[in-house]
Amino acid sequence: MFRIVFGHAAAYNDVIRRAQALFAADIEETIREGVASRAFAPVPPAIAAQAVVGMATQVLSWWTEQESLSMDTLEATMIGLALRGLGAPAPAAVAPRGGRSHG
Repeated sequence: MFRIVFGHAAAYNDVIRRAQALFAADIEETIREGVASRAFAPVPPAIAAQAVVGMATQVLSWWTEQESLSMDTLEATMIGLALRGLGAPAPAAVAPRGGRSHG
C-alpha cells in the first residue's frame, strides 16, 4: 500500500494534476473571453473551467473502456454539454399560417 500511495503512482498523479491545472487555466481564459464578449453565459470562469476539466477527465477515463462508442459521438456529446448543458432546445418558432384573419 505504501508503494502505491508514495511510489511512482504518486508522481504520476502529480503530473496529471499539473496537466489538469494547465488545461483549466487555458479553458478559464477562453471562458473569461467568452463571457466578456457575451458568447457565453455570465458564469464564474474559474468554476466553469474546473467543471469542464473534471467532466472531460472523467468521461475520457470512462471512454477508454467503451469499445462501441466512437470518438465522433464522444466529441459531439462533450461539446454539446460544455456549450449547452442538459437544457432542452428551445421550441421552434411557429410560423403563422397563410392568409389573413377575417373578422
